[in-house]
Amino acid sequence: MLKKSTTMCSKDAEIKAIENLFNMNGYFAEYFSENEVEHMIQNIKNDLTFGMGVLVSSVDHDKEVAKLEQKVSEVTAKYEEKLAQQKDNYKASADSFRIQAKHLGAGLLKAAENGDKEAADVAKSWLGMKGVVEIKLEFGYKLTQEEVSYVMSNLNGR
Repeated sequence: MLKKSTTMCSKDAEIKAIENLFNMNGYFAEYFSENEVEHMIQNIKNDLTFGMGVLVSSVDHDKEVAKLEQKVSEVTAKYEEKLAQQKDNYKASADSFRIQAKHLGAGLLKAAENGDKEAADVAKSWLGMKGVVEIKLEFGYKLTQEEVSYVMSNLNGR
C-alpha cells in the first residue's frame, strides 16, 4: 500500500526519480514519451503543476508507428516469399502438366499414325492443328497433307 511522506521532496530528487523511471525503460517509459518527460521536468523546475501541458497518452506515437511499419514489412516479406514459392510450385506443376500433355498427345498421334482415326480426331480436337504439327515435328511423325498445308499457309503469312 502506498503511503505519502510527510516531508516535502526536493525538486532535484523528484527530477532524478522521474529520470530514473524513464531510463529504466519500463511502463513509465512506455506510457510517456521523452518529450513529455522533459516537459514534466521543466514544469517541476518552474514550480508548475507536474502534468501541466503534458499530452498524457498511453503511447509514444513515433515508437508505435515504427513498430507497425516494422510489422508490416515483416508480414509483407513473409507473404511475398510465400507467393514466390507458390508461383514456383505452380510453374513446376504447369511445366510438368505440359510435358505430360505433350507425351499424351504424342501417344494419340502415334496411334493415329498406325491407322487409329478416332485417336487422330481426339488429338486434333484436343491439341488443335498447331499442337498436332508441333508434336509431330518434335517426335518425328509424318505430317498429313492437311498439316503440310497448315504449315505452308503459316509460313506464307496467309
